[in-house]
Amino acid sequence: MNRAIIAMVVACSFQMLNFVSNVEEIFSRQPATLHSKTMQRQQEQQENADDAMHGNLVRKNVG
Repeated sequence: MNRAIIAMVVACSFQMLNFVSNVEEIFSRQPATLHSKTMQRQQEQQENADDAMHGNLVRKNVG
């Protein structure tokens, strides 16, 4: 076999392995990112609910 062909096969194989590992890393990271965004959104909703409840209590005490 020609040396250039062997070099291309080796280089392409290495690039394909690198690409696959990058894809696996992206997909393994995505659920964690989605989970953290969901947790952040839930915390903001809870804070908004707490603020609304606190506002209602203050109005009842004042009025």
